[in-house]
Amino acid sequence: KTQFSLVFTLGILSRLYGALDLKVALHPDNLFQLLEPAHIATYGYGITPWEWHIQFRPVVQQIIVQLIFSMGYAINLKLADILLLNKLVMATISMVLLYVIYLLGKEIYGEKAGLYALFAAIFSPILWPWGVDVNSHIPATLFIVLSAFFLWKGLSKNDNSGFYSGLSLGVAFMFRHDSLIFLAPTMLCVLSYKNFFALKKFILGFTLAFFVQGVIDLLYVGNFLHTFIQDVIHNLIVPNKTFAENSAMIYLLIFILHIYVVLLMREMFEKSKRTYFVLTLFIVPLIVLSLIRHRELRFAISAVPFFMLLIGHGLSKLKEKNDMIVYYCVFLTMVLSGAFLTYAQLHMSSMPEVVSYDLFSFVGAQNDSTGLAYDMSWFYTGGYTYVHKRIPFTQVTEYDEILSPELEMTSCNKPINYSLYDFQCVTWDKLGSDEKINYLVLARQNNLLPDFIEIKRVGGLTLYRRNG
Repeated sequence: KTQFSLVFTLGILSRLYGALDLKVALHPDNLFQLLEPAHIATYGYGITPWEWHIQFRPVVQQIIVQLIFSMGYAINLKLADILLLNKLVMATISMVLLYVIYLLGKEIYGEKAGLYALFAAIFSPILWPWGVDVNSHIPATLFIVLSAFFLWKGLSKNDNSGFYSGLSLGVAFMFRHDSLIFLAPTMLCVLSYKNFFALKKFILGFTLAFFVQGVIDLLYVGNFLHTFIQDVIHNLIVPNKTFAENSAMIYLLIFILHIYVVLLMREMFEKSKRTYFVLTLFIVPLIVLSLIRHRELRFAISAVPFFMLLIGHGLSKLKEKNDMIVYYCVFLTMVLSGAFLTYAQLHMSSMPEVVSYDLFSFVGAQNDSTGLAYDMSWFYTGGYTYVHKRIPFTQVTEYDEILSPELEMTSCNKPINYSLYDFQCVTWDKLGSDEKINYLVLARQNNLLPDFIEIKRVGGLTLYRRNG
């Protein structure tokens, strides 16, 4: 118990480290799919990307974020405090995920393996940075691991564990539709045990959650299962030229980021039902994700905890064999690589979102700010969630036909419409003549703007103010 308390306390501190710093990067997709809609619902203005109009994102996480915004607004919290509260809620969910990973490891492999799996999850360069971001991946992952916990218990006995497993996976689906990919490995595990009682219970629990999701869509959007149907249409059926065409090998990054596994390979895998169970839940979702057109490493987050279980099992076997040189090499490499890679992702990224909070919130706090222009893509700006002031946004660039017109909203060939508090687009030659634009945030150095003076530089971004 003392060992668990110490390790779990370390996990709590690791999640608080990123959650308490608003300057830590928020992934642009999460900012504009969750925080910006919540800002619109609470304050009445914000950037509306194409997903907002189609409504194909699951609404459960949106509702939670909007509730946090609304409660913060009701008690007169500053926006920075509301953002901090959102991150603390996410960090808390991440802490619960760590605990459930420990419970599952303990249930399958024993106390020591569960403890090592917990330690590996704490220092995972995938689970750690995403555990302090406002996103739907971590809540979905929590319920997927919880589903696996109940499934493992239900496979060996006829009780209600199968129902709770199906219900948990259904709740994960309510947070992220792609949680459905875990249906395949779950069915493989159930069929391998030939436990049809557990299968029936699982289907009942999942169907209940699936129906509740449909009702939520009906109440929130107006159609039963609207978000799920639109997600299938726009992500699987209709070709989209903005989809990432990454190689299927991208999922090997799971191993590359956890570089210490090369020392554990001979210990991690064994021919047993318990390792078959864990491997199935880890590998099958990665195979499915590798076959779809739109691939990002973050889509694989929900499979990572099962990799942590294998790592925990491998470490416990090393300790049992008293192979202490390899054991300490793995342990030290795991801690150092995880801490460095996580710090690099949170603070050292070249992506503008790492430093955008500093500059965009600064502009919003200035009494004289009447218009803001920038030269990076709009989704790196932080939107009105960061600026928190109803001023027009202007993207300074030539019109990029690679981006969907729905994303650009306005071509550079069209005049700025300040009646729309949304992002606009102008060319460089027209920037100086628009006096409403009195602040610039530029990712590229520009010495051809005599009307503007540099006032602040953070990372790769520079803030300019109109002179006079």
